[in-house]
Amino acid sequence: MLARAETIHILARRRSYPVASYIAYALGKLRIRSQLVESAAGLTAEMIGFASGRDAAIVISFSPYAPTTVEETRALSEQGVPIVAITDSAFSPLSEFSKVWFDVVESDYGGFRSLAASMALAAALAIRVAEKRRSGKQP
Repeated sequence: MLARAETIHILARRRSYPVASYIAYALGKLRIRSQLVESAAGLTAEMIGFASGRDAAIVISFSPYAPTTVEETRALSEQGVPIVAITDSAFSPLSEFSKVWFDVVESDYGGFRSLAASMALAAALAIRVAEKRRSGKQP
């Protein structure tokens, strides 16, 4: 799904944001069109509005789930954008809108997630998308 996408939209807030930023960096270095959905000017709704069924989205949120991420994921889903979620539970509100989701269990230290496993998954996803695109073996 990600390998076939025209543009991969990447969405996360708060403590999940470093994972999204890394995915955007990795996809950019691999020359895969992506859009990190963020805006200091408050234009995220407009950015999301450009997404279509030809695209895909990677959304990331962990408990307690960022309400903005959930709402923007809902909007993407309503626009027919296939969604891949990185989250911490099948009961995550993101899984409701996702075609595929990854449950990532991280160590938690006083409310701070380590993000080590999430970053490893982010790297693996980016590299696999690039491999599938370059091999032409897209399902």
